[in-house]
Amino acid sequence: MLTAAYALRRRGVVAAPLSVQDDGRVYWQGGPDPVLDVTELGHQYRPFDELTLMNRVTRYEAHGSRVLLAGRLVLPSHTGPAPDGRLTARLEFRVRDGSRAFHAPVDSLRPDATGISWSTGLDVTRLLRPFGPRDTVWDARMVVEDGRTRSVSDLFAAHDLVGPGERSPARPRLGRTTGDTWQPYVTLRDHLALRLEARHRPARTARGLVHYATHFRPARRVRLALRALGRRRDRLHARGFKVAVYRSWLLRLPKRRGSVVFESHMGTCYGDSPRAVHEEVRARGLRLRPVWVHADSTEGFPTDVRLVRRWSWRYLWALARAEYWVDNQGFPQNLDKPSGTTYLQTWHGSAYKRMGFDETRVRLQNTPQRERLQQAVHRFDHFLVRSEHDERTLARAYRLPERTLLRTGYPRNDVLLAARARDEAEGRLPVRRSRPNSACPTTARSCCTRRPSGAGRARANGNGCCWTRRASRNASATRTHCWCGRTTWRRRVCPRARRGPSWTSRATTTSVRSSRSPTSWSRTTRRSCSTMPSWTVRSSSSPLISTPTPPSGAATSTSGRRRRGR
Repeated sequence: MLTAAYALRRRGVVAAPLSVQDDGRVYWQGGPDPVLDVTELGHQYRPFDELTLMNRVTRYEAHGSRVLLAGRLVLPSHTGPAPDGRLTARLEFRVRDGSRAFHAPVDSLRPDATGISWSTGLDVTRLLRPFGPRDTVWDARMVVEDGRTRSVSDLFAAHDLVGPGERSPARPRLGRTTGDTWQPYVTLRDHLALRLEARHRPARTARGLVHYATHFRPARRVRLALRALGRRRDRLHARGFKVAVYRSWLLRLPKRRGSVVFESHMGTCYGDSPRAVHEEVRARGLRLRPVWVHADSTEGFPTDVRLVRRWSWRYLWALARAEYWVDNQGFPQNLDKPSGTTYLQTWHGSAYKRMGFDETRVRLQNTPQRERLQQAVHRFDHFLVRSEHDERTLARAYRLPERTLLRTGYPRNDVLLAARARDEAEGRLPVRRSRPNSACPTTARSCCTRRPSGAGRARANGNGCCWTRRASRNASATRTHCWCGRTTWRRRVCPRARRGPSWTSRATTTSVRSSRSPTSWSRTTRRSCSTMPSWTVRSSSSPLISTPTPPSGAATSTSGRRRRGR
């Protein structure tokens, strides 16, 4: 009856052996009875290390400091410890807050078809060494291992199993005045636990004095004063107070010549273009003082530079006195740039989605909020762009003036270009040759392929292209265009195809169909471009594959309507 009550209160615990019938139904031990049907609990699908097994204590005897424990762990019929593994078990006594734990091996294990019977003896006085005032309650559980998996179970006990006569002496680290007796008891969740008590006069007197010192009127006043100091300390570390101090006092500090503050992705990593700039500074031997910003962990950051945590007082001090700011996403908007500081914004990618003032979230903001964003953008002294696409998208979306744009590309790509030039010089790659009759500014057949990101449709800023969500889970639509941005190829799938994306294009000048597959290709030409576009095909069962030639018939068909370029 006690086991049934325990199982009803905790439906996820295997409280009795299970039997699996031929029809797949699972029952408690006793046969195919609808009352004992527990198939819906899903125990049959869980492995041994994921099951919560009932471990019932059948014996608890205390003889001074020596305690004898015995019990039985329930095992289901469909799973259990590996038969060829070495079965071991240990008892674990963990303090209630979980910070400390003590372990003791189990002496005897006797496994059978329905469970594991175990027994052990341990010296509680030597095993458990609490400090005394704080760690007074310890919970007991058992860990069973077979060499590959482990199962952890709480020790279930009846309330009449232990009583006042099962006490054991205790020896805390701070002396017996903090506690002198271990008293076993059963919690409200029917689990075995030990409690440190003060039974003799020295311990009871010391506890009474501690209770009086912490609960009489002066002590209450001291606690209230400490709480007030804590609230003031939290107020000093609040961002609003830090911003006020930064604007009124820190911005008046003189600049530190050569100080550079680097931040990548709001301090989450040491990488991207700020890292490339920092490494180039060190390679050239420039006399600059770099300061790197980290969010939480300093793992991965260089150890030979100064590190400051984001939004700390040292962070604000470094920003106020820095001669240069370098980052790729943006320093906090409510921190003004000091006069005489140069802000280099390297950014971190292309705008294939709505950015800046084109975002719906920003459009729904009120005027003061948009003005704060505009003031944060006006802090940029230099903004790196790579192509006309960045000017049409990022620069326009953030309303950047022409004088702030630096057409130098991203510093993070310099290592790739240097590796390409080195490989070409050493003969590992073919040298790129220009085509005399090509109207395309690129000298090689290059393509840029992007899959739609986000849950729905993302419309690019200023380029007039439209992305639609794929219609099938097993396929993805792709879009391939020449590097010059003048020729665009899109893939669409015939409606008769069983699998593949449903991709529609707004306007086409060439439509061709391959005789081998139901895939059709369409091209949109903004201006004349004689460069042969690369073809990119991505199916549900193969990775992204790029081939230099189009499908069958793509180079011969020229029918269709021409769309006027922008």
